Amino acid sequence: MSIIPGEELLIKIWETLEKGVTGLIRPWQEKRIGQTLNDVKADEIRKIANAEKDAEKIKTGNFFINP
Repeated sequence: MSIIPGEELLIKIWETLEKGVTGLIRPWQEKRIGQTLNDVKADEIRKIANAEKDAEKIKTGNFFINP
């Protein structure tokens, strides 16, 4: 039971537009998410490399903490 004339038609148009816009945005969103995951992984690798360098400095006695 429609309260507004053409309400069902408007709802169908809105649903169709929503699906279309979502389809257009999806590739951009997936690219953005992929880049974010790459950035997180690269940051993780850098942190591990820095930790390994610090560990080596500790082993050789060249690591000092300034108070």
